[in-house]
Amino acid sequence: MPTQQGGADNQAYDAPLELQVRTPPSPAPATPAQAPPAAERTQLGNGAAPTSPSAPALEKAEKVSEAAPAGGGGGGDRQQWSNGMEFLMSCIAMSVGLGNVWRFPFTVYENGGGAFLIPYLIVLALIGKPLYYMEMALGQFASLGSVQVWELAPVFKGIGYGQLISSGIVVTYYCSIMAITIFYLAASFSSELPWATCPRSPGVYPYTAWANCFDAQPASGVPGFSPLPPVNFSYPGAYPYGPPYQRAPGPRLGPDRRSSSELYFKYGVLDEVDDGVGISRGIGSPGWALSLCLAATWVSVWAVTCCGVRSSGKAAYFLALFPYVILFMLLVRGVTLPGALDGIIFFVRPDFDRLLDPTVWYAAVTQCFFSLGVGFGSLVMMSSYNPFQHNIHKDAIIVTSMDTMTSMLAGCTIFGILGNLAHESGQSVGTVVKGGSGLAFVSYPEAIAKFDVAPQVFAFLFFLMLLTLGVGSAVALLGNLTTLCGDALFPRAPTWAVSLGACVAGALLGLVYVTPGGQYVLTLVDYYSGTFPIFVLVTAEVVVVSWVYGIDNLCRDLELMLGHSPGLYWRVTWGLITPVTMIVILVYTIATAQRLEHNGLPFPDGAVAAGWIIAAFGLVQIPLWAAVFFIKNRGLSFGEACTAALRPSALWRPGPSADPADVKRWQEWRTQRVGRKACAWTRAKEIAAATFNR
Repeated sequence: MPTQQGGADNQAYDAPLELQVRTPPSPAPATPAQAPPAAERTQLGNGAAPTSPSAPALEKAEKVSEAAPAGGGGGGDRQQWSNGMEFLMSCIAMSVGLGNVWRFPFTVYENGGGAFLIPYLIVLALIGKPLYYMEMALGQFASLGSVQVWELAPVFKGIGYGQLISSGIVVTYYCSIMAITIFYLAASFSSELPWATCPRSPGVYPYTAWANCFDAQPASGVPGFSPLPPVNFSYPGAYPYGPPYQRAPGPRLGPDRRSSSELYFKYGVLDEVDDGVGISRGIGSPGWALSLCLAATWVSVWAVTCCGVRSSGKAAYFLALFPYVILFMLLVRGVTLPGALDGIIFFVRPDFDRLLDPTVWYAAVTQCFFSLGVGFGSLVMMSSYNPFQHNIHKDAIIVTSMDTMTSMLAGCTIFGILGNLAHESGQSVGTVVKGGSGLAFVSYPEAIAKFDVAPQVFAFLFFLMLLTLGVGSAVALLGNLTTLCGDALFPRAPTWAVSLGACVAGALLGLVYVTPGGQYVLTLVDYYSGTFPIFVLVTAEVVVVSWVYGIDNLCRDLELMLGHSPGLYWRVTWGLITPVTMIVILVYTIATAQRLEHNGLPFPDGAVAAGWIIAAFGLVQIPLWAAVFFIKNRGLSFGEACTAALRPSALWRPGPSADPADVKRWQEWRTQRVGRKACAWTRAKEIAAATFNR
């Protein structure tokens, strides 16, 4: 295994250079006698001179590469954030998303309550913060997007393409969740919240489900009592608990009893088919209402991204700060309700025995990992628009800390209101808690429906907060794709056109999620594109940066940008703790994998096979682009090609916004390392020759 500190034999900067080696006291014009033979000036596929363990190859590595740009890979006219605050707000808008509101509270509840914060904070310190800071450093140093940044080790460029594919797929279903949010947002304008009571006739609901519905907000003021008129039934057992008009007051929570908010979400919004066979009979056609909401979602995303970082940076202030305003309003309202304190205590009550359960630590890793949004390439992309000397160390600490604080604030808010729901319905808090989308679209709306004062206002505020959080994350995910298109694929196309094309494609692909079987597809795609592949790609990312590129080189880059070298904490976590932990977690994930389910129904074999095809589409990029690299450099010997594959190409250098003095320092440092390597190799040959002659 490579050493943690050096990486690639501690020679990551001995890559092909695009500049002449300076010899003190001043560079002198090369004479014909000093120039290498023409045969030695073979070019690599990346436009740079080849390197190899031989002395001639090292000499070739010192020569000028005409293919390298004048500064960085992004070009001199690349956009930048107007100021550092725009970048900070964009990072907060990306990292503080829907997962903080509906994933974190349920994860804490399931994994020991307040005791879960111990493994979570440990994981945040050892994995979350180091990964966040590392991705910021990579993007800002070279001003390159999430794919081009892998010029630091060209053979691993497939990691960037895999992350790009995953982020492109994830943003399509992320926007479908926002479409549901817009649906609820519009429904909040009703004089009576449509999920508050059961409908007076089945309508789109299955008859049995409608027959066993109980009101989230009963018209009689008695929980669980639905005053429907008498109905003649043509088959026995239609109402296991008796017709609703004959029921005694009080909740009935048998196996078939479901609240009006749950049925509204499942049948009134999603139009799911409840036939007990999942998606074996197909997913159906997109619903027109959700399709319109999906179109509105993508229009809002395009409006933010149409001018690149110039527009998204301005919108970031609203996207990052407005959710906090609503969250505090909901918190104030929640803690004043009866039973709210019981809900908050239920949320934070520690169960320290759970700390010995490995699944709790695994949950802490996954929650921290996906809450921050590392591994999708978006953070690298956003950092690439920073000035070269921007203080990303401060931003990394601020964003990761605010993400944790927001998760705790959202947990107290959600469970405070769920405590009131439990109090009003006479149930325990654990009974009314649902995970995932059920928390946002079933439990919480049901609790809001019981508010005595202006439930429509609080419903509107809650779903507006969800929409704002979703747009902030979607903008970052989509920006990863548009940055590649603008930098490499369509450099002459206007930014608004690139963004429009990406949004139209995303909207068309997202139609699959607004079908009756869309939630099944979402669950499948979420795991096989947004969960497992990202774990693999991030593990590969941290291993390559730490052990191939080298911690010494990464710290040198940061010293050049920030004026000081990272401390021992960052070196130890990057070089050892973070990569080793990610490898262990990846192995644990594979070893404990179970068949994917949705609503308690396992996915059919065909769906699982489709899921693995989706996962393979992203993961195969690593060997695919490695093969492309070696094919382009097939004129080299195997040793020379391997050496070039693991060393930065000529495109890896300080970005165009770097100060010329900093670029000169960096060039001189690289030159010195090449010279030391050449001298060491020459000395090694002399020792070997002397030993052989004896």
